[in-house]
Amino acid sequence: MIGLTELNLGIIPGWGGTQRLPRIVGRAKALEMILLSRRMTAEDALKTGLVNQLAEPGSLMTDALTLARELAERPPVAVKWVLDSLTAGLYEGLDAGLNTEADGAAAVRDTEDRQEGFLAFLEKRKPVFTGK
Repeated sequence: MIGLTELNLGIIPGWGGTQRLPRIVGRAKALEMILLSRRMTAEDALKTGLVNQLAEPGSLMTDALTLARELAERPPVAVKWVLDSLTAGLYEGLDAGLNTEADGAAAVRDTEDRQEGFLAFLEKRKPVFTGK
């Protein structure tokens, strides 16, 4: 079960809980969860987008390492710009997100990773990105 049940103690959620939860599950669901101290199951958290993957008991570390290996194979410079763009859009607004995305598109245009990605595509093989 997961939730922000701080109101049961007479306090409010901290660490940005009142700001982040509505961005993920929507305003109505966040208000319900926070004001009524309602918790949700792992399955409901998956359905609402609060989590994007569930792990079977005992497989969390294996699943996390598999995800980490997958991410480590991605082009680092492009990953950085995706994260920056998403963050700017979510927290600073659409215009900031679009501007950051445009900056990122320009930044990755001349990278070795972009060249490797296109070449690997043409050669029908898996790319090997170096972060350059």
